Amino acid sequence: MSLGETTAATFATMRAISRACAEVGGAYMRAFDKRHSRTYIYCTLLSGKASSGHEPADGQSYAAYSIRSLSTSLKIPFETARLATKYLIARGLCEMDGPLVRATPGGTRHPAIRAANATVVRETANILTTLAELSRGRIPPLPLNCPNDPLRAPPSDAQEELWVSIFLRFMIRMVEINSTTVDDAFDGLVLGTIQTLNVMDYPIYKETVLDFCDADRRPVSIRTIADKLGSPRETVRRHCNALEGLGLIHYVERKGWVVLRSQVEKLSLGPQGYAQIMIGLGRMVEDLRKTNFPAFD
Repeated sequence: MSLGETTAATFATMRAISRACAEVGGAYMRAFDKRHSRTYIYCTLLSGKASSGHEPADGQSYAAYSIRSLSTSLKIPFETARLATKYLIARGLCEMDGPLVRATPGGTRHPAIRAANATVVRETANILTTLAELSRGRIPPLPLNCPNDPLRAPPSDAQEELWVSIFLRFMIRMVEINSTTVDDAFDGLVLGTIQTLNVMDYPIYKETVLDFCDADRRPVSIRTIADKLGSPRETVRRHCNALEGLGLIHYVERKGWVVLRSQVEKLSLGPQGYAQIMIGLGRMVEDLRKTNFPAFD
């Protein structure tokens, strides 16, 4: 590839990843009455199956976490994490194991969770399709959309649970990287979503969000952000105001929110952050390859 093509490849990859995280986060948010604390805790619990590195048998347990560790890693108040966990237990989505909590395999059969898991599989296939096109020296079109059903045959429950776990482990790491300069994990998701939507429809590939001048960035409304994340508008508005207070986003009168170039430069996601994301992406791809994810057929 030429230098220009390499630049386009980097942006194509990052945009596919960012879109996937926003789509998946929104899908689970809608499954949990738009409560981001429940969403992040459950996604973290589901990611516990990926640590084994091989396809588990049906019914194999997920990893267990303490409520304190969930509260700390997700930057959620302990009482909020405790109440969210109580809610998930009442719905049969997780269970206590002594002082620890783990996801229940049967919980993924819930219709709302199945719908969210289908989004995970679709967006995972979208990322892998983008990478496959790039490996062939072709820059995929803007935007690239894989088929709604990328599978030739329905996966077993064990397959789907493991694929979901592998992707969510990567997504949570993405959110952690994006949250290091903000107050909580949802701030990080809102910030990343605004950055992505600001440049999503730009007709020319660029390497990173740093390569877009302010005139290239399209402001995005509270309604659009809320619809993308499946979250109440007032919740999104509150988090946007908090991000504005931190100097990380800017409001354009009557148009919406934008992350300016000078603000992107303040974020921790510099070269080291991108390197961490690429390492995580490589690990996700390798783990999916081991489980015979259909995009590798």
